[in-house]
Amino acid sequence: MPDDSVPVSRRQLLATTAALAGAAGVTLMPQPAAAIPVAETASVSVADYIAMRLRQAGCDTLFGIPGATCDPFFDAALQAKLSIIVTASDLEAGYAADGYARCKGLGAVSVTYGVGMLSLANAIAGAYVERSPVVVINGGPSLVDIARLKEDGSLFSHSIGEVRLAGAGGDEDLLADLRVFRAITAHAVRVTTRDRAPRAIDAALKVAIAQKRPVYIEIAKDLWSKKVAAPAGRLDAPGDGGATEAALAGKIIAKLRAARRPALLIGIEVARYGLGERATAVVQKLGIPWSTTLLAKSVVAEDTVGFLGTYDGPRAPKSVVAAIREADVLLALGCVPGRQYRELYQSPPETLIRIADGVARVGRARRANVDIGRLLSALEAQSWSPDPAHLAAAQLRGTAPLPPRRPGAPPDQADAAGDTGLTYDELMGPLAGFIDPSFTVITDTSVSMHPAADLLITRRGGFLCNAVWQSIGYSVGAAIGVGVAERERAASRRPPRPLVLCGDGGFQMSVQALSTLAHHNIPAIVLVLDNGLYAIEQWTVEATRGIAASDKRSFFRSTDVKAVPYLGLPRWHYAALAKAMGFARADQVDAAADLLPALNRAKAADGPHLIAVRMKQRSLPAELSGS
Repeated sequence: MPDDSVPVSRRQLLATTAALAGAAGVTLMPQPAAAIPVAETASVSVADYIAMRLRQAGCDTLFGIPGATCDPFFDAALQAKLSIIVTASDLEAGYAADGYARCKGLGAVSVTYGVGMLSLANAIAGAYVERSPVVVINGGPSLVDIARLKEDGSLFSHSIGEVRLAGAGGDEDLLADLRVFRAITAHAVRVTTRDRAPRAIDAALKVAIAQKRPVYIEIAKDLWSKKVAAPAGRLDAPGDGGATEAALAGKIIAKLRAARRPALLIGIEVARYGLGERATAVVQKLGIPWSTTLLAKSVVAEDTVGFLGTYDGPRAPKSVVAAIREADVLLALGCVPGRQYRELYQSPPETLIRIADGVARVGRARRANVDIGRLLSALEAQSWSPDPAHLAAAQLRGTAPLPPRRPGAPPDQADAAGDTGLTYDELMGPLAGFIDPSFTVITDTSVSMHPAADLLITRRGGFLCNAVWQSIGYSVGAAIGVGVAERERAASRRPPRPLVLCGDGGFQMSVQALSTLAHHNIPAIVLVLDNGLYAIEQWTVEATRGIAASDKRSFFRSTDVKAVPYLGLPRWHYAALAKAMGFARADQVDAAADLLPALNRAKAADGPHLIAVRMKQRSLPAELSGS
């Protein structure tokens, strides 16, 4: 960008983007990152610098909504040949960037200061908890803006007007966005001088790459066009060592060798660091029963020998719970311990080996600075002879797509009289047989998340969810990022398609994401489970009151019991709404016999397809209805 350039306005940016994308609204596809020439002596703007670094790190798409404080960065992203996906809301942009990062390895999002950023915060908090490396780029107030706020109280654009006494952070203490994002990112920085910009930007990106967590970069808005030297060198310099991991691997193997009932629990860090192949090799080498957390489901293909089923806490299949909880040595690799794993993590130290966040805990010993990738390689290199008795003693799930989770559990208690629609058994059975490696399943936070844990996913990376943060509405926005990332990765072949399972409560929070899916022709299949109720909250309220779903005092058991009044939802005409937002195809399913034909029509379609599935209000999956 020349020195005398003028940042484009939001209207100019959108016009330029639309012209380049064409009337069809197809996503702009960037050239490979290697095609970007970088000369150490070149001079680029600060905005260009960030865009070029993102491309070098493998991030080829920017999600967000342009605004006065970030317009220059969108212009730089366009010049750097990043695809630009303008979403229908700021929160949606965050979910999309998160979904993209989980598939591609690094995501980026930019929205306007204050009003956009604070809306984005929920999505970034979830990315932080679940180890998803999203780069948040913000344009902040200039030093002149801050001086005026201090001197006469006049507000800069989207300022909350708060003035704090300058402490150790100096002027930064005045800025709400920075304070908020410091709490929900691994690294947050505000840049106000040209000389500091390259080092500060590189430092933030290195943290995102190394820690697999979001980072926040705020650029004073008058700095975007200032010139700096072009990017030079690598961001992902390889680490040192390996001796620590080799010694640790020896100790782990010794404990496993002495165990009678060893088991392996694989967590999400394995996926975030791109270690699926190495983890698969370790699983095959050890020959012991293995499982994953729900967040890490499909990190290893689930038709790999020894798979128990997904361990999503106490409500997992009894055989899975027994194998994991009764293991005399459990090796937990890269797990994020959400509340459903609280009891497991209180196991005696002698039985649990934990490696996560760069720290290893073997027995009562604790060792920091452990690289999980090098540890997996060291484990694979260890001498080991599998014991067939380890697998023979476990009740393996086999290859059935959806085995019974809770043998002996009461059948679905949904009352048929006067309550039209499907039960969860009628939904999940056909869906389990329909899903194949051509889909990436994305589940929302709802009661459907529990049976979805038992879908058999035979493609590595074929399942995503928001299992720990559990923000309802996540899935539809995330499908945008997943669809874009899969399209970029697939190149000449047909990419896997997002298949979304979303309750109607979550869907009503994120419905505008349908517009983005349609505009960019992302061939997602979106199933809206329409029961007119926040069913997971109804179940939770009753559980808090000590009422089991099988109890006659439960709404899910007796037609004489009414739902909590404030948990009812309006019944939207979802199929018509999808068409109004640009979907060419949408179906309404009211009976079990109509589900599979609708799924097959969706699979045959090239573009996005919505299926509104009428669910019985009193239906619950077996793992909830049995307790």
